[in-house]
Amino acid sequence: MYKMKAKTAEDALKQMSAMLLEKGYVKESYRNAIIEREKKFPTGLKLQGEINVALPHADIEHVLRPALAVGVLEKAFEFRNMADPEERIENVKMIFIPVITKAHKYVEFLGFLVDNIFQKPKTMKDLVKAKQKSEILKILKKKLKF
Repeated sequence: MYKMKAKTAEDALKQMSAMLLEKGYVKESYRNAIIEREKKFPTGLKLQGEINVALPHADIEHVLRPALAVGVLEKAFEFRNMADPEERIENVKMIFIPVITKAHKYVEFLGFLVDNIFQKPKTMKDLVKAKQKSEILKILKKKLKF
């Protein structure tokens, strides 16, 4: 989703979940599951550059088929830190939702995103500055090699 006009971080998760449901990637239960999981297990990730990300997801029983949803936020939000839930991470400009069908693949995919996208400040800036969804897809395809 490009330049999401969300009012809150939770609103952004609702919008992205609705899109995933509409496209047949997740079950109706996904929206509530992702919001509840984020409350218990925060997914904010502080990066080296000025752009931070969140990686919310829901358990596999709410998933129909794999996907990666990417949301670029028009307004940055605060998420709690994945590594330290008491810490708040500001300036979260992008949300990556890995829609995974095999639980053991989440950590592997997260590492792949970190190595190929998140640890590359230029790539992150390019994603946020993209003018169209097609530009985001092109950058991701090149970096993730799919």
